[in-house]
Amino acid sequence: MKIAVLAKVVSDYEIPSSDFELEGNRIKDRYNKMIGLYDEHAIELAIQVAEKSGAEVEIISYGSKSDVAILRKALAMGANSLTMIEGNDDDPAVIAAECAKIIKEKQHDLILAGRQSSDLERGVVPALVASMLSLPYVPIVKQISINENELILIKQIKGGILKLKAAAPVVLSITDDPTNVPRIPAVRGILQAKRKPVDILTADSSNDSVMKEISVEIPNLEYECEILPSDDIHEAADLLVNNLKKEHLL
Repeated sequence: MKIAVLAKVVSDYEIPSSDFELEGNRIKDRYNKMIGLYDEHAIELAIQVAEKSGAEVEIISYGSKSDVAILRKALAMGANSLTMIEGNDDDPAVIAAECAKIIKEKQHDLILAGRQSSDLERGVVPALVASMLSLPYVPIVKQISINENELILIKQIKGGILKLKAAAPVVLSITDDPTNVPRIPAVRGILQAKRKPVDILTADSSNDSVMKEISVEIPNLEYECEILPSDDIHEAADLLVNNLKKEHLL
């Protein structure tokens, strides 16, 4: 079995948005980069399946060549190889098309991705990949096991869990679960990651998005605090209502 995991490098998702600064239309490079949290859960789940089945795990990522250093963490966790597609388009259709092309060429049996990215949080790339490859798609899966030639999937639903069976090839988006918490790479894994194959490709310009970015802005989060000059609760309420009306908030 060959498993592909779609992974994205993002800016540190634990930094409050109020601390972000833009350089042009992008977040300044001074922020730490890391693999998206849900993508790490997908990587962990893929490695668990591989450990039980002998499958090979390939990481596929779209972004900057500099992301390779960050993605080596996935290799240190246990993935076998990495394919990096160099491109700077944020259109999910473009990203999906580039990833789908690699998956089609290499004939992966199982394609995993995080349920959504940790920056734009769109969660549409795996569904687009499935559509482009005419494959079934199951979202928000938290556990995978193999029973002979069938995949047994545990999917999170409101108020419970849903158990499904599926045949490969199939595309799954992965959510977090105590059973797929990303492992901390061991020293041996970190050393081995430096010797694992990394293939760097250039995105196909024919897939360029028809959408054009106009601007990226950080909302103004400044606010003012006004103390109402009244000890009478009814008078204070009237003042509050009047002030809200002046600001067109009522």
